Amino acid sequence: MNIRETAPRFTELEKFSTRTDTRDYLAKAAPTKAKLKDWLVVDVDAHVNETAFWSEVTDCIDNDVLRYIAEAFRDRGPAPGLLNANGPLYQDVVGFSVTSTRHKPVWHNSYMRLYAALQEAGKPLGFHAGFTWADPSFQQLNRFIGMHSLSFAHFNMVHMTNWVLNGLPERFPKLKVIWIESGLAWVPFVMQRLDSEYMMRTSECPLLKRKPSEYIQEMYFTSQPLERSNMKLTQATFEAIRADTQLLYASDWPHWDFDAPSSITKLPFLKEEAKRNILGLNAARLFELEVPPAKSGVKAPPVAVPAE
Repeated sequence: MNIRETAPRFTELEKFSTRTDTRDYLAKAAPTKAKLKDWLVVDVDAHVNETAFWSEVTDCIDNDVLRYIAEAFRDRGPAPGLLNANGPLYQDVVGFSVTSTRHKPVWHNSYMRLYAALQEAGKPLGFHAGFTWADPSFQQLNRFIGMHSLSFAHFNMVHMTNWVLNGLPERFPKLKVIWIESGLAWVPFVMQRLDSEYMMRTSECPLLKRKPSEYIQEMYFTSQPLERSNMKLTQATFEAIRADTQLLYASDWPHWDFDAPSSITKLPFLKEEAKRNILGLNAARLFELEVPPAKSGVKAPPVAVPAE
């Protein structure tokens, strides 16, 4: 047998760049698109990396204000249409986001007026995880895989712990919180760890009226990167965070570890209703999105209205 003749052949994918036309890549997803044509899919975290067609895109924006902003970006130089790269030049009305790679604690008094304003606006606050080699703890790591595995979860673990133990869910009960791009495996650990410590030292958290895990179960999480190496643990994690109503699909496209919608549809322990919720209907409820009529007749869950 000739080993050279039987060995599998591999073709290196073209590197994504500003010249990449994502339509060529998305065309390969046609079979999946056909299967989900009746489903609402909301990608809560994705990135488009192309600038070649922004002139076409900006001219087609039907909102006068957004088209004006996009044209202003385009006319000033090479920056793509609505890239907010140099500060808070504009704000969308869907929600608000903060990068989690920071060291100022979420309980700091300077943030309280901001939280109150976000709560009054009725829009959620997302903590988008990230990585950094600069943190002293991560400078000990000599492999990217180690840093990438820990840092995305680390910063959101710190902020969630501070958010709960300092009673922010009680101070701002109508402010919905989303934890983005930090996976899910860390959440049951934080829930059980905080509950165990809280039951022994409740005096340190005078604002809490319930166990930490109960507040966490009311928060929202994005699915990417979805840990699936142990399906039993994945299922237990989904149950712990009440994924049927609290989990939001995210792809992180086109990053190297992105998750397609099949990461949810192929989970063997989920019923179809849960898959539909996670892929889009939970996001529709959270962001108050209009849901197009589906052939199946499935409607989005009603928007939750917090008790006064």
